[in-house]
Amino acid sequence: EDVDDEDITLLGKTYSITTAKNTSATNIQLTLMSGAGKATLTTGQGAVDVGGRQVEVTVSSSTQATITVDGETTDKMADGETQRLADGTYVGISDITYEAFSGGLSQATIFVGADKIELNNGSSMIVNTDTINEAKVAIAATSTGGDMSISEIAINMTAEDDLYVPIGGTLSGASA
Repeated sequence: EDVDDEDITLLGKTYSITTAKNTSATNIQLTLMSGAGKATLTTGQGAVDVGGRQVEVTVSSSTQATITVDGETTDKMADGETQRLADGTYVGISDITYEAFSGGLSQATIFVGADKIELNNGSSMIVNTDTINEAKVAIAATSTGGDMSISEIAINMTAEDDLYVPIGGTLSGASA
């Protein structure tokens, strides 16, 4: 819970940790989200430009909200969930605040053009809805008094094909 909504850089990109779970000392699960546009929106504030798109949010409870992007409304989503719009763009929610009393705050932090990565120690990496079997996740952590401390997140990527990378070359150049 201490790392929820914290930002980390992974694979050269900044991600927000939307959920962090440790079901055992070796089963650490992280859900990360990033996007072309990120904003915290309040229910009823009207459409706001986020990443070049007109976006509104409606928070219906402390665990669910919908996002409307350029007139298209998602199904209800929970913290850490993403949905794909008709044009292929992913949208996601990383934090929901809901106060059920009159005048209470109802807001959500949303991503437009979302990239969601699920990291589960000992398993394959999941990007949006695709499982990347060639990317194995290893999360090194220690437990002290019930708290987990993550010291390393490693992703072992195995190329599907043999690639030749010349001296002074780059992997991205070799795969082109």
